Amino acid sequence: MKSTIKYLISAMLIVSANVAIAQQQGDASKAAQPIQTSDSGWQLICRPMQPERTKLMCAVVHETFAVKDRLRVLAVEIVKNQKITNMIFSTPIGVDIKSGVEVLTDGGNRQQAQFSNCQANTCLASVEVNSKFMDSLQKAKVISVTFADAQGGKVKVDLSSAGLALALAKAE
Repeated sequence: MKSTIKYLISAMLIVSANVAIAQQQGDASKAAQPIQTSDSGWQLICRPMQPERTKLMCAVVHETFAVKDRLRVLAVEIVKNQKITNMIFSTPIGVDIKSGVEVLTDGGNRQQAQFSNCQANTCLASVEVNSKFMDSLQKAKVISVTFADAQGGKVKVDLSSAGLALALAKAE
């Protein structure tokens, strides 16, 4: 129950946006295709926790936008508390929820997040990550996040880890 409440609070930190991803066709749609993107970089966002509003809940957030139309393609949120660290992914609707979200560092460390729900304009996936994976995220130059669209085409977003370690340090 506490985990569900924390997940819902964390999910509220991600700002929803309508996102459209062009359908990829042919045999090439099965391979992960990079999207030309711009991003926000890693940012620290803190908000008062409900209902007390005396404590802050902080998350490190990275949003990626399609260059063509400035629509959000992916938001990644890292939320730490005393015992666990969760990564939460916000994708556009129209994803294959069964396949989940894969995170891969250039060091070869991999995590798989499962989708938990979809709302009007976003689908949410999360995974609890251990300290070893967090270390690999901070040491990586590139963090690749891949998910499948409803037609089975892979959507791949490469994130720079520049600024991640500093934002995580500020979150503590």
